[in-house]
Amino acid sequence: MALRLARTWYPFTWSTLYCAGLTAGLAVLYTSPGAAWRRAQRPPREFSARRLARDWVHIWDTVLSQWAYLGAAAAGVLLGLALTLTSSQPQPPVTRRRGLPQSAARLLLILPIPLLIPSSLAVAHGLRLGYGGNGWTYARTWTSFLIPYLATLTLYGALLGHWAGQRAHTPDKPRLPRAAALLAGTFTLAALAALPYFSRHEGKDWVAPCTAKYYQVQQIHKP
Repeated sequence: MALRLARTWYPFTWSTLYCAGLTAGLAVLYTSPGAAWRRAQRPPREFSARRLARDWVHIWDTVLSQWAYLGAAAAGVLLGLALTLTSSQPQPPVTRRRGLPQSAARLLLILPIPLLIPSSLAVAHGLRLGYGGNGWTYARTWTSFLIPYLATLTLYGALLGHWAGQRAHTPDKPRLPRAAALLAGTFTLAALAALPYFSRHEGKDWVAPCTAKYYQVQQIHKP
């Protein structure tokens, strides 16, 4: 079988344990006394796929409109370029001997994208059950799918940076990888500087007020 050709089971085991942890955490939250009390305060309503889809679109519209998340991809590009710059000579293409088939490798690369869809839908559904029609606005609960989303951006950025670095790391173009690394690093720092601000609307921004309270100042302003 093709699965026997895998060099290590570490990625599969880590991913399985991660998914098991998420499932166990969801079960604990759903069966907790606090969740039972919240459901009792807000009786269950009839399921509406249209409303769930609308909440899901609102969530992703908010996420994709925040350019700071692209800092994860830029950091991945920086990592991929760093792997290229650390080698003194360009590495020749590796001859495939044993390992996953190319089709299986491509499937593993695109697998995070379809997995983000049901996970974000589950978050939207849980927020609607727990908080009603405006439940999707509780952005602090989106981390259930935002963490895998950021990890996916970092992974793709690293692959892109490594791929581009290998092709640009030639004797006649020695400065291209360094220039790309500088650009990616600058964008990463800019994205990090923007992360204390979830929304342009002060009433929906919960990070800036918490930061202001922690540092005992009246208000946090963007630089």
